[in-house]
Amino acid sequence: MPLWPIIAAAVILLIAWTLIPGMKHWRYRRAIRERTLATAAWEAEFPNAMPTVKQVLTIFCDAFLFNERHRFHFRPDDKVADVYKGTTGPVADEMQVERLGMALRQSFGVKLADSFNVNTTLRDIVALVAGRGEN
Repeated sequence: MPLWPIIAAAVILLIAWTLIPGMKHWRYRRAIRERTLATAAWEAEFPNAMPTVKQVLTIFCDAFLFNERHRFHFRPDDKVADVYKGTTGPVADEMQVERLGMALRQSFGVKLADSFNVNTTLRDIVALVAGRGEN
């Protein structure tokens, strides 16, 4: 029996195994980008800290590889863990949460790891940063 059909089948399975989850992540990213702006929700939550909100969301977008022009498509109640699941492939951890934590520590002097859990929302992160008086 020739070996090439087995190799061709293996290549097809490998491609499908990598592309199918990628489609899910692409759809998730597109859904975020197509959301209506949540600027009003952020202003209602943090009326005196919008510069901080903008900076935190920019850092968040950078960590999760979203263009910063989509930062206000994220809502205060978006869970970081949900965004992580929606953007991370099945094989490799892309270290988005770690990048986020390092950037928050560098920019604001806060340690995300001290208060981070699966229910941590973007609201929680902004409140942590704004609570330090960094507006």
